[in-house]
Amino acid sequence: MNSADKNIKQLKPPLVSKPYCLLFSHQFYRAYPEVAEKIWDIMSRLREETVEWKSLKEKYFSMETWPEGGL
Repeated sequence: MNSADKNIKQLKPPLVSKPYCLLFSHQFYRAYPEVAEKIWDIMSRLREETVEWKSLKEKYFSMETWPEGGL
């Protein structure tokens, strides 16, 4: 651990938490913007429609405190 790492602190609860991340390179997006947008759109709809996601969202958004060490 370097000296900069000692100054980093985890926020509890996090400012923003997103259960997904899919990145495309700039080159891929320039070449296939429709494909990238369609994938992101489908991921968004699936995430919002899944029972598991709704259950997890309700569980964690209703927590008043976060477990020690985060998720």
